[in-house]
Amino acid sequence: MYERQRPCETLEDALDRVDYIQESVIEEVEVKRTVFRMLDDTAPPDAVIASSVSSIPPSEFMANLKGGARCIVGDPVNPPHLIPVVEVMLGPSTSEETFDSCCALLNGVG
Repeated sequence: MYERQRPCETLEDALDRVDYIQESVIEEVEVKRTVFRMLDDTAPPDAVIASSVSSIPPSEFMANLKGGARCIVGDPVNPPHLIPVVEVMLGPSTSEETFDSCCALLNGVG
């Protein structure tokens, strides 16, 4: 597992060649909006951008993104090592392809 981890100095470096991004910042709508805009602007166009959010509707921070079709909620239940369940919820523009690929990834890791 550790051979796939690498230190990065910038967000651009961290997002280089990624397929899936899991955002897990504090549950404040302005913070999530800012982070999602940055991820949407910086991530590869085909990368799924998922949010761990449980108290803010995705429409509050995923709306009006150019890459909104790739944005989705993937909120793990805690503690994940004891309860292997992730709530998957569509954003305002989430595509079926994003839903399918997110679910396939989550099912694949158990």
